[in-house]
Amino acid sequence: MDNRTKSEMEFFNSRYRPTLERVEPVPMRPVTSPEVVGSRDEAGAMYYILGDLGGSQVLDLGCGIGIQSCQLMSLGAEVWALDVSLVAMKVVRTRAEVSRLAARLRPVVGSAEELPFPCDLFDVVFGCGVLHHIDVSRVAKEVKRVLKPSGMGLFSEPLGINPVLQFARERLPHLGPKESPGGRALIRADLQTLRRTFASVEIRGTHLLSSLMKTGRLTSLWPWLVEIDKFLIHNWPSLNEWCSGALVILRK
Repeated sequence: MDNRTKSEMEFFNSRYRPTLERVEPVPMRPVTSPEVVGSRDEAGAMYYILGDLGGSQVLDLGCGIGIQSCQLMSLGAEVWALDVSLVAMKVVRTRAEVSRLAARLRPVVGSAEELPFPCDLFDVVFGCGVLHHIDVSRVAKEVKRVLKPSGMGLFSEPLGINPVLQFARERLPHLGPKESPGGRALIRADLQTLRRTFASVEIRGTHLLSSLMKTGRLTSLWPWLVEIDKFLIHNWPSLNEWCSGALVILRK
């Protein structure tokens, strides 16, 4: 294990350890919204994109404390939940048990950069906020390798291409959660790496001007900012990459 991976593991072990004291079942929520731009529930939009997962083999990459793993299992998937954190894996197992989903769970401790799976195994590789913690070049090759020919990679990630939003992110900590030592928003070079690796890469931006909402100010303007975001992104699709975050859809 290299020093960067070890540092990440120690950071997340520390973050997740308090969760062990009380692990609660995940309330299953309906998958109702296809909206991505301005969404306050990006995971819900991801579930909408995935649709019915009955019989699907899904890898939850960087599964954390298992909230998304349980949601994916509730949609019918058999889920391999992988994380570098041993503490996270204990939480995932317990959460699946209390959520009565343990029969569909395959917990795995390991690195996303060296996946311990055979080629062409998964219908979906899913991740929330994981690519920006790791070597995108290495993990892209691994995700492509383990996906079935018709498979999909689906990730929700912060973007660091917009210099104004990146400036604000670096100086206003409340714009996002505390990052691990190796965490950083994806930049244009990372997206280019994905495009070189996959036949199709779709970037669906989530927040442009509506990123201002994360400061806790201008709350009354939220609906207007979202509508402006939708107008701008619809008419100038290149602005998807200038958002503060995006859904990244990969096709092999």
